Amino acid sequence: MADYSEKTLSYLKVHYRELFRVAYAITGNAELAEVALIKALNTALSASEGKASMREVFMRAVADSAFSQHSHLDDDTYPLNFSCFEIAEESDDIGAWLSAQKSEIRRILFLRFGCRLGLSSISRATGISRQEAKNILTQAQANFSRALSDIPFDRAIADHARQEMLRTDVYAPDPGSILRTCEANSRPAEKSRISVSRILRTVIGVLFALVLAVMFWLFAAVTGTKPNSAAATPSPAPIEIFLQ
Repeated sequence: MADYSEKTLSYLKVHYRELFRVAYAITGNAELAEVALIKALNTALSASEGKASMREVFMRAVADSAFSQHSHLDDDTYPLNFSCFEIAEESDDIGAWLSAQKSEIRRILFLRFGCRLGLSSISRATGISRQEAKNILTQAQANFSRALSDIPFDRAIADHARQEMLRTDVYAPDPGSILRTCEANSRPAEKSRISVSRILRTVIGVLFALVLAVMFWLFAAVTGTKPNSAAATPSPAPIEIFLQ
């Protein structure tokens, strides 16, 4: 296993499911989400520590990677199969309201309150316009207020989105296999860097040898010494000049 810090491994062990759900919600497809997560972890694990928290670093990397994979979404190869808020526990009025909404509305609510995306990012993930996304959220809030007037909409949906992030009854890749894949992906790059370094050293060595050879021939030409006989019958003049 690569030499990741204990802090990083601990974070991934606790939050890998949450990170995957973010990637899944944005890409809309489980396979694309897994690819996005692996790429995001490679980016985040190699990033130098800065002022941003580990959560911010990983979440930003996952979102960026997920959006890059989103373009591959299609009905034949990578169909839209993300779902959320489809199960409500007994006596959970908020969950019941959420599960009664259309799947596209539930996804938009999850993107907004779970992934914390803005309208432009929601538009990019869903393919609808920014204004359409805004209208859907506004209408959802109005419907929620009519059904559950005594409950704050934003807080209620955010709390349920958090619970949705941590669900253990939905698919999420094994964190160990994800890290092993990250390690495997990093090896070719490392070998490539070593090979390039060796090639550069070889080229420099050859060039240095050529320069020495050219200098020798120039020296021989200036002093009138024949290269083939220089070693056998050295001339005093060239030796004297060389010692200077």
